[in-house]
Amino acid sequence: MPPHRLRGDVPAALQLYQRLRVPRAAALLGDTRAGGEVSGLDSPFFIAVRNTLLRAFVGITGGLPLGWLWSYDTERVVREARL
Repeated sequence: MPPHRLRGDVPAALQLYQRLRVPRAAALLGDTRAGGEVSGLDSPFFIAVRNTLLRAFVGITGGLPLGWLWSYDTERVVREARL
């Protein structure tokens, strides 16, 4: 059943929303928690290591660690979702 067929079926639409939201929210929470620990470093040595690794990551991947968050294609995910 394509997503447009959920019009008027609020319980089914909410169930789909929840099923798609939870994994993405959990990934974001995990990445944010890890990023908070890394960004809160006090040691000049570990700050230098963090900055070097971040520069290397950006150099290799061309983007920041949370780049997946901004490239998330909601319409594609909903279109491909199994209802």
